[in-house]
Amino acid sequence: NHNHVISMLNRYLFSIKNYTYYRKDKKLTNDSKRYINYKFILAILYHDIIYDSSSSTNEEDSAALIDYLNLSSEDKKYVKDIILFTKYKEPTINRVHKKFLKLDFGILLDKNVDISELINHEILIRKEYLQYDLNSFVGGRYYVLQNLCKLLSDSNIEYKNYGIEKLMIYIDFIITSN
Repeated sequence: NHNHVISMLNRYLFSIKNYTYYRKDKKLTNDSKRYINYKFILAILYHDIIYDSSSSTNEEDSAALIDYLNLSSEDKKYVKDIILFTKYKEPTINRVHKKFLKLDFGILLDKNVDISELINHEILIRKEYLQYDLNSFVGGRYYVLQNLCKLLSDSNIEYKNYGIEKLMIYIDFIITSN
């Protein structure tokens, strides 16, 4: 799971020069732009800091740790909002949530990913959920991916022919082959 956070951070830092949601507001200074990035980076670092694959309170537990940071109440709310969004995943038009969602599901939203990379990614996820038998895991994973596709669609985020759709076809094949 720490690899996931490092991967998100790498993707974010790599794309930071293209991160333009805040540039549309000409009132922001360079210092405030950097601070927005800082809060977004905190959300990346803390969103899975508490992680137990059998727990249903990971996001709330992770968000609670933000209270211990030396941030204003408004900034704490900003970071917590992003972290809690990763749990409830309601459709959004919020640019910050969209950016975070794209980073959080990285490889699944990569148009150029090949199936072998997706399978390796799923093997790592499977290792996190070894407490569940394979059929339960595959069924649960398929359900999660279906819901993610609906969220992406409802949020107007492109995913057709991307990794997630390739993975869904592959998992569907596994399920129907049994």
